[in-house]
Amino acid sequence: MDAYEFNSRAYLKSRCDHQDFRFPVVLPMIGSGHDVLDLGCLDGTVGSLFIAQENRVSGIDASRTAIKCARERGLDARLGNLEEPMPFESNFLSALSRGCGR
Repeated sequence: MDAYEFNSRAYLKSRCDHQDFRFPVVLPMIGSGHDVLDLGCLDGTVGSLFIAQENRVSGIDASRTAIKCARERGLDARLGNLEEPMPFESNFLSALSRGCGR
């Protein structure tokens, strides 16, 4: 069974929400108009905050149920395992790495 699906009812109660103290620190660092890769995006809760700042967000997660939710929130979410090659074109990942270190 999918771990996210198994715990999805408790997830929203245990997961950080939009009021988490870290978001006001991180969101200005990201800014707007960027490509963001959300590794372990789960249901897209965090990615949706980046989308609200007019960023393009791609995500990867091992849960089919979570990916479905993330897509509903507007992420280009894909099923994947971080121990395997990511399901994105290599030029996509290269473009992201060039944007690091601003």
